[in-house]
Amino acid sequence: MISLRKFSHVFVPQNRLCTELGQPVCRPRACARSELVVKAAKGFGSKSSGSGKGGSSGKSELWLPESTRRQILEREEQQIMDDRVAKEIEGFNKDFGLTEEDMPNYKPPPEKERCPCGGTEKKLSYAECCLPFHKRQREASEPLDLVRARYSAYVKKEPDFIIATTHPENPDRIGGNLEKEVQSICKFVTFEALEIVHTDYRDQEGFVTFEAAMKGVRGIIGGSLRETSRYVCEDGRWSYREATKLEFLNVEEE
Repeated sequence: MISLRKFSHVFVPQNRLCTELGQPVCRPRACARSELVVKAAKGFGSKSSGSGKGGSSGKSELWLPESTRRQILEREEQQIMDDRVAKEIEGFNKDFGLTEEDMPNYKPPPEKERCPCGGTEKKLSYAECCLPFHKRQREASEPLDLVRARYSAYVKKEPDFIIATTHPENPDRIGGNLEKEVQSICKFVTFEALEIVHTDYRDQEGFVTFEAAMKGVRGIIGGSLRETSRYVCEDGRWSYREATKLEFLNVEEE
């Protein structure tokens, strides 16, 4: 949009102006400078374009139809009104100590949303909870950390993290199906909630039982997956060894 508020006149190349106004590009008359003068406010758009006293100093002057001038001015008036309303809202929010996050339709950026795993009992955001694990900026200190991080990786479609934290002796990895299986789950399954049922740690080995609400698996509309999984710690790193028990609960089929 062309701004007319700050200038008494605006110099613009003719081709650009005609394009912005949605008019056919016309060729300017031959003159020393191929610029068009658009005069703002009063007297703007006069058909006469003489030179010398009272003229336009040798510059070709673009004449705009009344409807086009009215359209430009209406846009300017609307912009002024929008700016005024925005300033009033900003002032109101400042007076009452409101921020963008207090707005009814506010949607936080992905990293500030609550972590898919639930964010532990502290209700942490994704950036504070599982994102550092996915970026390999932090290592799991116990099996429960890894359960949460792997679950969030399925939700956030991070198959590389899931594969990297799977033990070399995992049955799917040995069988050569791990990558295909993980990518398929990330693509076709939507996980909706995680619940930790039980944990049991034994030195460098740990067992975690959890339930994951999900939908979208090969005709399954909704249900939960309950799994008891085994984790082992080698060289200071925990990894997913295998599922020792796996069952589907409350499954609704098409």
